[in-house]
Amino acid sequence: MAGRVPLAALALGAAAFAAARAALPVALAAPREPPAATVLVRYGFDDETVATGPDTFAVFRAAHGGVALTSTFRKSGYRAVEIRDVAGNGDFSELQGYFPEQRAGLVFAHFALLTARPEEELNVALAGPRRFQLGKDGIAFWLSTRDGRFVHVSDSIPKKLAPVRGFVWYVVDVAYDVDRGVYDLTIQEEGRAEPIVALRDQPGAARQPASAVDVFSFISDPMEDVSDVTYFVDDVVITTSRDVTVPPLVAPGRRKLFVDAFAEYRRMQDAQPRCLPATSLEDLGMGPHETADPGVLAMLEDILASATRAEWREPSKDATPPVALAGVRAAAQWRRGCVALEEGRAAIALEQFDGAAGLAPRGRIYALSAALALIALGRNEEAEGRLEAIAGDWSDDPRFAIVSARLADARGDVAGGQETLRAAAQRGDGRAAARYYSSLLWDGRWREAGELAAAWARRTAGAAESAAWLERAGDAAFHLREIAAARDLYEEAGRAAPEEASIVLKLADVAFVLGDLDSERRYRERYYGTLDPP
Repeated sequence: MAGRVPLAALALGAAAFAAARAALPVALAAPREPPAATVLVRYGFDDETVATGPDTFAVFRAAHGGVALTSTFRKSGYRAVEIRDVAGNGDFSELQGYFPEQRAGLVFAHFALLTARPEEELNVALAGPRRFQLGKDGIAFWLSTRDGRFVHVSDSIPKKLAPVRGFVWYVVDVAYDVDRGVYDLTIQEEGRAEPIVALRDQPGAARQPASAVDVFSFISDPMEDVSDVTYFVDDVVITTSRDVTVPPLVAPGRRKLFVDAFAEYRRMQDAQPRCLPATSLEDLGMGPHETADPGVLAMLEDILASATRAEWREPSKDATPPVALAGVRAAAQWRRGCVALEEGRAAIALEQFDGAAGLAPRGRIYALSAALALIALGRNEEAEGRLEAIAGDWSDDPRFAIVSARLADARGDVAGGQETLRAAAQRGDGRAAARYYSSLLWDGRWREAGELAAAWARRTAGAAESAAWLERAGDAAFHLREIAAARDLYEEAGRAAPEEASIVLKLADVAFVLGDLDSERRYRERYYGTLDPP
């Protein structure tokens, strides 16, 4: 089963099907011919280009279900993907894939599917950065099977299409016009000359012009958990009419190594203070209890995707489960503060961040953002107090290091600030040591950072925080390109904290750099899953 993919693995929303399931007649039309296109992703599942990762795809296996390569049924070549679910297992099976975000032009999706049980539900979606909800930059195209028929959701309305037969391949072609928010759809049944579905200019799932796409999903039944479906997927191709450059993968399944994140966060702060991203639900002060309802996850997706503009609906008491209402409202208030901070209205931003912290005290991103707003207002002493108060919650997170470095820069005393932290660390102050380490990392003083982390790892040996210091020492070694040493430190940290996902991903990166591709794959697939049969 795949690990924690930040907010990207949320289930498909059920708002459209809650509205209606009525059959609506649709007329056949000539399909649009795709022009010459740039290939964004292509999967025939017959070669080695099936590595999971943040820039290829993730695999989510339900209990007693599965997602795996198979030769039992395939449209072409000798392998396809089998997706299998079991009703009532409390989970769903999914193949979720990623490609560079497309905000203009025509996007063409081509795939083949075969279902063993036409009466059971399956879902296919093409969606954007707000993932699987109905709205702008959410689901653009949504096809499913219900009660033995194909169904597509257009303009938020489920519309029945042609019947589905078991053990028959169907080839589906979608031409999605991003600018207009409409699509053409053709479905060709194996053994028939004419398409069984041929539609033109259908409104997108939520009828949203300029709604971007960057993800596809083949899933079972994510909402009601009543599907016993088994189906097969093959020949997945996503292309665009635009002449775009697709960045190459620097490692299997991904376009960057973890060490790039620190540099990216720093670049975000070069011009003016702006919110650093929330990377987990815990950053927002929310856990499994508050987010058990898929509707809550959809609202959070909506809020978090609106990085520079307030386009989300205000969470309402009627629409939000009571257990999650405060958390969702806090996230929305934080997002409004981020918009204000980026627009130079730091005083308003500070009010929003403090209000969010009041609603969700466990949300650590709110206090960090408030410190940024105080720095922007020139209230450096208050900012330092805020950072001191939360330092213990942030460990070696690069976001905390970046805010601390911005404060030192605002004071014009980077060296003085580091000396204060160094002296406190020598007196045994663990929080000061962690901040001093982050400051050294920010300055590129990798050797000193590594020596500090190694000393504190020895000092805390046998304690819970030892794993964090070993990981920090590994990070410094990685920056120094002492990759074998980094691997040894990460492995030791992993033995102390075997469930820590960041260590697993870093072990995958060092294994790749060392050329140990077997280990790289083993670690990466612990997090993103695998198409290999269990």
